[in-house]
Amino acid sequence: MKTLLTTILLVFYSTLSAQLFNFSNVQYTMNRTFYSNGNPENEFYYSPLNANKSDILAREHVKSLKCSVLDKKGKENYSYELTFNTKGKILSRQTEKEKTSYEYLNDTLIKRMETIKKNEVVIVERNYNAENKLTFVQQQKNGKISYQELYTYNGEGFIERSQIIDFKKKKTYEMHYQYFERNKLKYQEFLVNGKVKKTWTYECKEEGVRSDDKKAALESMCRYEEQSNDGSYRVFFRQIRDGKDVLVKNHFTKDSIMYLSETFENDSVLVNKTMFEKNQTHHINYNKHQKVRYETIQKFNDQKQTLENSYLPKGKLRSKTTLKYNDNGTISIYSNSNGKKIYSTTNYTYTFY
Repeated sequence: MKTLLTTILLVFYSTLSAQLFNFSNVQYTMNRTFYSNGNPENEFYYSPLNANKSDILAREHVKSLKCSVLDKKGKENYSYELTFNTKGKILSRQTEKEKTSYEYLNDTLIKRMETIKKNEVVIVERNYNAENKLTFVQQQKNGKISYQELYTYNGEGFIERSQIIDFKKKKTYEMHYQYFERNKLKYQEFLVNGKVKKTWTYECKEEGVRSDDKKAALESMCRYEEQSNDGSYRVFFRQIRDGKDVLVKNHFTKDSIMYLSETFENDSVLVNKTMFEKNQTHHINYNKHQKVRYETIQKFNDQKQTLENSYLPKGKLRSKTTLKYNDNGTISIYSNSNGKKIYSTTNYTYTFY
């Protein structure tokens, strides 16, 4: 049985694609680039919740990493190997059935990925402008172009248009952005083959109530901030989401540290609550009757590395993943259990420059 870690990595690698090439979530792909302002994460190796970041790998001069996945009897049933450059960026990922190689611009920005499988060669190429912001992505399968992404920026360097072309489905997706000033978003619309499918407006009255007519936009959002005498504050986001009125309240200390986030429908029905502590994040999801549907608890060490992830449907522990680290901060062991019985373990073996 593969660990959750293996599943995470397999899903990420095989569908880095799911983000970029599966256009059921094309809006996510565009918005991911928008919110990073053309600087999407170029970490293409992720252990759970980024515990092995490139800065750690670079600091410790990690050259390669082998992950061996053991079943509950201690027998290896899967393995893969990763190699890195001196800046901790992945150079290759090798499994029994495929290999992916990576090339970089200035050793930091991925400019080319090539995946070789049994009967398929997939190449993804990425271009950047003079400010190192993403402008173009293209994927080819066996020499045939399957999709393209294009991003254009306004004079102040913020994205004003995103476009994704799916050559197989013969569809063109676009996202247009307008701003009040700099990166303060005013209006956004999503188009498919030139037809507007969804719009968002971000204009508000002072009280945080939408200033647009509900019927004038398919979706809308506004932001309002409320200060307290002690310096703490709350930030409210109001929006129409899937036809429902949604209110998000984020609570901050006077030092701008968020300690609580709550999501309500119709201002009164609590849907989600997340509590942030120094070494723990506790998320609770509720049904319409205000009963707990599930909880997730994530625990950290003082270096903000993940120690445990627990999933509790209806308040009862169903699964828990646990991580252990070497003295240099790299992961040594990752295990998956139900809190009592370990189902699988992943061992990490490193080589160094």
